[in-house]
Amino acid sequence: TYDNAGNPTWVSAMGPVTGDVAVLNAWSTRGGAFGNSFDPANVQTQAWGTLTVRFSSCTQGTVQFNPGNPALASGSMPITRLTIPYNSSCSGGISGDSGATSGSGEIVQFMTNTGLVPAASGKLKFEELPGRAEFSAEAEDLPAGAYALFVDGIQRGTIAVATVAGGTNGELEFRSPVEPGKVLLDFDPRGKVVQIRQGASVFLSATLGTAAAPPPPPTGGGSGSPPFGDAVYHLSVEPSGNDGPELKARLEQRVNRVDFNVELEDVPA
Repeated sequence: TYDNAGNPTWVSAMGPVTGDVAVLNAWSTRGGAFGNSFDPANVQTQAWGTLTVRFSSCTQGTVQFNPGNPALASGSMPITRLTIPYNSSCSGGISGDSGATSGSGEIVQFMTNTGLVPAASGKLKFEELPGRAEFSAEAEDLPAGAYALFVDGIQRGTIAVATVAGGTNGELEFRSPVEPGKVLLDFDPRGKVVQIRQGASVFLSATLGTAAAPPPPPTGGGSGSPPFGDAVYHLSVEPSGNDGPELKARLEQRVNRVDFNVELEDVPA
């Protein structure tokens, strides 16, 4: 930065990081010199002010500077990562914000029908593994068309609901690191209100949980529930690492039906 005379000034800062914010005490120094002219006795350190750094991802952020000298202007500027530590990765999504020892878990949650289309249903799924995170929103039995997916009041994408055998279906998938056919997951949906909308109309809504155990589906619906109750079972098989073929199997027991499907990814056609 620069002082009030326009001279360049080096500012250093340190402090704790809490969540995605770091509030740092900053200092400036004077009296330094390059080469043989350097004398540590001439170096003086003085308080400069504070820096507040907010990280929006593992690659981007914003720094707000507040100098203690009233003659210097305060403000903010965007920052971008220049280097990356050895043997680490940064996808730009939320998987880059967690360490290699992060816990694994899956949240499967059914959405609440607001009554605009009584037959419609929705489901949210969030899965986290070391170095990988996935989130999906699925809608069934809505009229065919485009629906906006909102998470915490922010539109994150569009769900294309199309006619399929037995009704309609649409799904939007996010992943970090991103894969072809999916959207980069650069936000954390856990604990947030998720809505499927069309214009001002909200058809399906839910607050995604934060615990790994899948919550039960909402009460109501049709009759003839399976004798073994309502639940979702998920199996994922893949080689070590995040790349390569992957097999997923899912058994879903609903209040009025049972679904089972097997999915293969990244295998030769």
